[in-house]
Amino acid sequence: MTMSEAALAEEVCSRLPAGTFSFLVTGDMVSRGKPHPEPYQLAFDRLAAQIPGLAKGRVLAIEDSFPGVTSARAAGLVTLGVPHFVPLPPDDSRHEWDTLAGKTAADLASLVHAEAAAR
Repeated sequence: MTMSEAALAEEVCSRLPAGTFSFLVTGDMVSRGKPHPEPYQLAFDRLAAQIPGLAKGRVLAIEDSFPGVTSARAAGLVTLGVPHFVPLPPDDSRHEWDTLAGKTAADLASLVHAEAAAR
């Protein structure tokens, strides 16, 4: 499965409020796309450069596809699957919600805290 190229991702982000993302990682920035962990590893490395001492267990990836959740988990991130068109296969190594509607930042943080407590 391929990831979005920079031009498409930048167009989508141009429609979002300024500052929504501090950087993008796109398919043309990696040699191996999802489900390989390289995209999420690159994103983590860039984020960790901005936040020294950041641990992977403190980073939550939200994905809607099987290649995406596979990539995020393989990179060692806390992973939330929110299926869009295609259901995700069951997997106890990640969290899954039907929707983000009505969820808050505190709800997302609780997933990170729950996973940290389980380790």
